[in-house]
Amino acid sequence: MIRSFIKAVLVLVLALAMTAPAFAQGTQYGGIRGTVTLPDGSPAGGVEVTASSPAQPGERTSVTTGSGEYIFRNLLPGPYTLIYELEGLSVHSSTATVSLGQTTPVDVTMSPEVVEETIHVTGERASVLASSEVSTTYTAEQIDKMPVGRTPAAIANLAPGLTDNTPNAGQVTISGAFAYDNIFLIDGVDANDNLFGTSNPVFIEEAIADTQVLTSGISAEYGRFSGGVVNVVTKSGGNEFSGSFRVDLSNEDWRETTPIEDEQGTELLDDINQTYSATFGGYVLKDRIWFFGAGRDEETSAQGTLDQTGTPFVSSLAEERYELKGTFNLGNRHQLQGQYTDRDQTATGPTFQFSATLNTFRTRRDPSWLRVARYNGALTNSLFAELQYSNKHFGFRNTHGDEGLIESSPFFAIATITPQGTRVNTPDVHFHSPYFDGTDPEDRDNEQIYGAGSWFTDTAGLGSHDLKLGYEDFTSTRVGGNSQSPTNFVWDTPVVGDADGNHVIGPDGDLIPVFIPFDTYLETWIPTRGATIDIETQSIFVNDRWRLNDHWSFNLGFRYEEVQGNATGGIVTVDTDRWVPRMGASYDLRGDGKYRFDATYAQYSGKYSESQFAENTTVGVPRGIFSDYVGPECTGFDCAEAFDFNNYEPFAAQDGTANIIMAGDIQSPVVTEYTLAGGMELSRGGYLKAVYTDREYGDFVENFLCTSAAGFACPGPGDTGTTFVTVEGLPVGDFNNIVFDNSDFPTREYQAIQLIGRYVLTDRWDVNGHWTHQITNDGNFEGENTNQPGISSPFGDHPGYFLESRHFPSGRLNDFQENRIRLWSTYNFDLGRAGALATTLLANYDSGTTFSFIGNVPRGITPQQQAVLGFYDSFPATSQAIFFGERGAGEFASATYFDLGVLYALPVVTRWGIEVFIKADVFNILNEDKAIEWNTSIIANRGPGDPVDANGLPTTFTEGGSFGDPLDNDHFLDPREYQFGVGLRF
Repeated sequence: MIRSFIKAVLVLVLALAMTAPAFAQGTQYGGIRGTVTLPDGSPAGGVEVTASSPAQPGERTSVTTGSGEYIFRNLLPGPYTLIYELEGLSVHSSTATVSLGQTTPVDVTMSPEVVEETIHVTGERASVLASSEVSTTYTAEQIDKMPVGRTPAAIANLAPGLTDNTPNAGQVTISGAFAYDNIFLIDGVDANDNLFGTSNPVFIEEAIADTQVLTSGISAEYGRFSGGVVNVVTKSGGNEFSGSFRVDLSNEDWRETTPIEDEQGTELLDDINQTYSATFGGYVLKDRIWFFGAGRDEETSAQGTLDQTGTPFVSSLAEERYELKGTFNLGNRHQLQGQYTDRDQTATGPTFQFSATLNTFRTRRDPSWLRVARYNGALTNSLFAELQYSNKHFGFRNTHGDEGLIESSPFFAIATITPQGTRVNTPDVHFHSPYFDGTDPEDRDNEQIYGAGSWFTDTAGLGSHDLKLGYEDFTSTRVGGNSQSPTNFVWDTPVVGDADGNHVIGPDGDLIPVFIPFDTYLETWIPTRGATIDIETQSIFVNDRWRLNDHWSFNLGFRYEEVQGNATGGIVTVDTDRWVPRMGASYDLRGDGKYRFDATYAQYSGKYSESQFAENTTVGVPRGIFSDYVGPECTGFDCAEAFDFNNYEPFAAQDGTANIIMAGDIQSPVVTEYTLAGGMELSRGGYLKAVYTDREYGDFVENFLCTSAAGFACPGPGDTGTTFVTVEGLPVGDFNNIVFDNSDFPTREYQAIQLIGRYVLTDRWDVNGHWTHQITNDGNFEGENTNQPGISSPFGDHPGYFLESRHFPSGRLNDFQENRIRLWSTYNFDLGRAGALATTLLANYDSGTTFSFIGNVPRGITPQQQAVLGFYDSFPATSQAIFFGERGAGEFASATYFDLGVLYALPVVTRWGIEVFIKADVFNILNEDKAIEWNTSIIANRGPGDPVDANGLPTTFTEGGSFGDPLDNDHFLDPREYQFGVGLRF
């Protein structure tokens, strides 16, 4: 019903030629909007305005309305020249710079024609103050001068409101949200990894033109996130031929060693890694047909040490990427673009960041590509249109072999056993063999159909309206059963440790498993290879950028999303809908843009991730049986009893199709946000802006497992009941149902102040920076972990067994970082015939992140807890992690460090505009080797007379022998390192 209505609306919109640029889900454009007046302040209607640019094929024309206003939409970012003409008035000329996703204001005053002359106005640029959206845009020229990475995630991390202390590499945390719940857009295509929210590398750094980061006050044109948006646009062709060739050089030997490497006497690998990239663009027909192409080739090796064990290793990567783009201008008012990007990577290295031994190495191939076709057009001076179709593919191949020996199964170390027999909690690490299964390849794809439009009009007494209506059909697809092992088995065991609780490496270079009854368990997995899920999100949005007068403007809109998920076996995983409003108001104190104040209210509906909304399927959730080891205690891989299945008793089973139930009205988490901002323009294009952001998260996706017979109140859906589970024809028995539903009991709250500024000292020297101060980033729910996006908390599971104060307390979350400062200054030297030199010094300050005092209770369940579990058929793991004190009670060290970027360019063929360049980056130039993290292992005190709580759990602990010691390279600041890029461009 609703879906039919949405499609009918789309047809209507298309019939009206869609209306326009919609700065929407991944806009590739910017705009210009302004007012033309006469010397007495009265509006100049009927003025013809012409916009032209080397970035835009052809010319665009518009005519001012009766109130003197005009607008240009769908302009590619770059410099523009504007000509204003009306009989009887002097011809005016102005220049403006259009930024990605922003509208540049250009107001002019035209005088009566006395003599034949042209008046020039220069330097108009979109200001961060011009919109109630909080966003930052970085151009390729800016990034090229700075000592920062050139990937979308690295560029985004330069922006205010972000932190990079995330569970997985390549993620970003925006305004306190989950790291997996942001959107990376590459040329309008959702390039997210479906699970982890990282950007799939379907881009070429040398081809990136502009990167926009939206962090709060985000309009209704964007959806499917609870954090923010990173929007990247790549280069196009032009009326002149241009291109570049670049070689990026790095070498492990060009960095200093870490204190750990110094202690171990590590010799750094002296091997120059070379990454080649090239771009070439131009025209087939000037102002009509443009083309652009880019390529990237990389063969690199990297030296590292394995977590926990410190074993050195060398990983390798071979990768090729290609991009082709065509731009077709039809009559200056209509434009078509088509693009294809291909990437193929083969990498050899450890399976996980937390893999601990060389036995975990595997070689994996990751094919991916991106395709997009789009149309945008100006149907009239006030009616615009945009359509887009795109899809993205990302896959895993050859993740592991298909050998079937039981002893070759992968292992997880869940603790260490000291020579004194003490069990010490340590982070889970992977060892013994590679993880996953090469016979079960995985795909994470999406397909997107998008159409939007805008109608620009002015009304008597009520100002002007830029009204937009849009539709998006987005389908996220995951294929694969997520087979965990080629043997279908995974063991979880304690391992042999030393007196300090550190892992001991055996003579074969592996950790040494210790098989202990009821403290070792076996995971038996039965995947459905090739299982598939499609989650379709259909959205409509309406947004009005309303300019009431010179002082007041508003951004009013809403977004409606309807979501349905379907998986192999005819399983419906989600079927729901949601409305989210977005509103903003701005007050211009003097009416000239000098002083501006903003207030916004918004709700964001998070992504419908397969990590959460496929729990009742076999897609990525293989069926499994979990069994306790009940045989004799023994040590090592030659322990025959440990591989005798008669020595295992099932204590739980997993079959999403049997005993996992998705509530009928379950939705993605939602964020409610308020912002207040104030800013002022400074001379020479500088500015100063302060932003206060308040976010509260709710409707978390939580799992519930409860029986009222246990005598404790069942939260959420109440008593979840039981189901008799049969796995692969094997009757496993009755197991409690697990119900996934929304809950507001878990909490996350975020409040922060941002101070953002730019000051231009001279035409060659500027200073930029921002300071993000987190007032609050608290809650009782992390919701993610390394390689575990969208996980649930213990709340709602076995009430009475888990205690809030011990298993999910409130406090500072993992991504809390009180202060984060980025301050940089760029000076451009003009060396005349000797070329040009740009230097950028970047100062970084990061407050320490938090950690919690968490200890493992050895051999698991207390008598008090056992009394509760007697009423259940499904049990939690016997080893339980408990908190001592509040969440985030501990804090790591803060750090200050400096980076330097130097870019030198020398013209070699002036006639053709060819120049050679060299880029040198020095990271951590002072080689600050401060430890910013350390070992946090603690031992729960369970001796006679040690105090316990009402559930018999220990309330005191002893620090592990290595507590407070930095044990890994990652525990230190990255040491000083030199990187270079050389090439030519024209």
